[in-house]
Amino acid sequence: MNKWKYYNGAIISDNEPHIPVTGYVDHKALFAQYKGAFFIKYITKFDVPEETEWWYCIKDDTFRIENLKSKRRNVVKKGIDNFITKIINPNLYIDDFFEIIRTTLLEYNHDIKINREDIVQKCAYLSEDESSIIIGSFFREKPEKLAGYLWLKQNGNCFNLVEQHVIPDYEMFQINAALICFACDYLSDDIVEGAYLSDGERNILHQTAFQDYLEKYFGFRKAYCDLKIIYRFYIKIIVHALFPFRNRIDNYCKSHDLSVLRKINSVLFLENIRRSFNE
Repeated sequence: MNKWKYYNGAIISDNEPHIPVTGYVDHKALFAQYKGAFFIKYITKFDVPEETEWWYCIKDDTFRIENLKSKRRNVVKKGIDNFITKIINPNLYIDDFFEIIRTTLLEYNHDIKINREDIVQKCAYLSEDESSIIIGSFFREKPEKLAGYLWLKQNGNCFNLVEQHVIPDYEMFQINAALICFACDYLSDDIVEGAYLSDGERNILHQTAFQDYLEKYFGFRKAYCDLKIIYRFYIKIIVHALFPFRNRIDNYCKSHDLSVLRKINSVLFLENIRRSFNE
């Protein structure tokens, strides 16, 4: 059975990645249910042998640090040596969560305001949600203070890397490596047969190098798939009208920080990928 959810202006599949959408997609009913959505995005094929322009970044085998090249092995080992990493109850670290999230977001937007009450509610949810696993890292020189966390959320056999925030000052000590290494080891203990980690689909709205990092240092891989998009009628007209000008829009976005234009550019980029598949 196909499951759906609303995310960032789109209706997306809530199936596990390895369970693609099957059968007829009743787009009229979905658009009626999710009135704020502009389009429906899903896949019908997963982990195909040929390379495609769409993928999930996954880890479905055992992580072995000894298989890494020397330089990368030293990076991961530095994180393991510098941090105590374990599963935590977020309700016990509300102040630390507030500081971590506030500090992290300030790196990207100096005008952002963080409400402590929102963090209290977030920690309460994370503590009560049975599908969520929160991994915390503590700097060995300050073991009483949480330095960063990773939020894993289980969806069947898939453990999604939902969110990872660390205090920037600890990045040089490889806290990110400590967190990901713990997550890899956590799944290697046969918690769920056939379990795998997923960092989600190809990221087109926020261009980061994190998936490359996961591949190089922890053996994540691209599970190639297809991409299907169904637009609302008026959105389809706008996308098709703007598509010939996508390169100009992309160049303009590189020199102008306009959030609305960036989102339009991302949709055009998605459309370009969608057209790469045979209909």
